[in-house]
Amino acid sequence: MGCRVDQRCENSQKRPPPPRRPPPPREPPPKPPPLERREEPPKPPPDEPPKPPPNPPER
Repeated sequence: MGCRVDQRCENSQKRPPPPRRPPPPREPPPKPPPLERREEPPKPPPDEPPKPPPNPPER
């Protein structure tokens, strides 16, 4: 009845073991839409300082 120690010996003669496929490359998960930005108020760009209000003309 074949070898009982390794039962795969009979199957290996009929069907060779399938070749090991390399693991799929780890792709970064899709980033969710930025929901946090909607809650935070819009910040001015750091390059441009906040402009002071226009001073009234001195007479």
